[in-house]
Amino acid sequence: MIKKFILIILAFIVLIFTVGCGKVDITCSIDNSNTATMKIVADIPKTDLSVKEINMIRKELLQLHYHWKDNGWESTLNHDDDKFGLVITMSTICEDTESAFNALVEMMSLPTAPFSSVEGGYSPSFFSDIYTISAELDFRKFLDYAFIESLPPSQQQKISSAIDKFNGTVKFQMLGDSLDHLGDVVGDKVTAALSFDQPTKIFETLEIVNTDNHANYDGILSAIAGLDHEIYVHWIIFGAILLLFVIVIIMIIVIAIRRKKRKKLLSEATAYNKNEN
Repeated sequence: MIKKFILIILAFIVLIFTVGCGKVDITCSIDNSNTATMKIVADIPKTDLSVKEINMIRKELLQLHYHWKDNGWESTLNHDDDKFGLVITMSTICEDTESAFNALVEMMSLPTAPFSSVEGGYSPSFFSDIYTISAELDFRKFLDYAFIESLPPSQQQKISSAIDKFNGTVKFQMLGDSLDHLGDVVGDKVTAALSFDQPTKIFETLEIVNTDNHANYDGILSAIAGLDHEIYVHWIIFGAILLLFVIVIIMIIVIAIRRKKRKKLLSEATAYNKNEN
């Protein structure tokens, strides 16, 4: 299966080089619904192509179309007056971001995917999770240089010229904040230009904030703050009651002392009057 796929890709690449035009975009993404998707879009304009070249392109695109469909991909082949279009997609809906990330790494690692190597890393924590994904595409493995050198010089020259002006990109479009990357940042995407001269490398390190955990933590802090305030109010009331109790006790003691002194003075005055008489 893999050998057949490489032969089909080789034929398609040589075809694009031969006609001297074409564009390929590869996008690997995870969206807000935790859907992991890999999409390959190939466009070949029909401008200035002969009937023979158009028929040849249609034949090769049909092979790619049915090959990817037979291997679990969704494939749509379009052709209108201006261009051919081939859209190949694989997507998986997951329960959470971690599952979506693992699903994306898995589909990028499939034998029918264009990547020569893929690595993914995941480091969880309470407040945020760190994801790292890297990939390499080496289209040189699809090029049979012995075959190319066997072509007529005019076609070799066309291929060499097409390599220089080949238009293709690979993109990561993920959730979270990008902490580090290899490639150009365009909006929420990290993009690298595809090359046939050397391996194309792309990677990104992302931080995804755990909003639920943050909300729970903030709720706990608010509860603690509310509890502290409630305790503070209770202590104030208790302190006021205690102070009032102390004041009442002091007043009772003062009154008792005054009464005792008054009683003593009356007793002394009575005794003094008796002695005078």
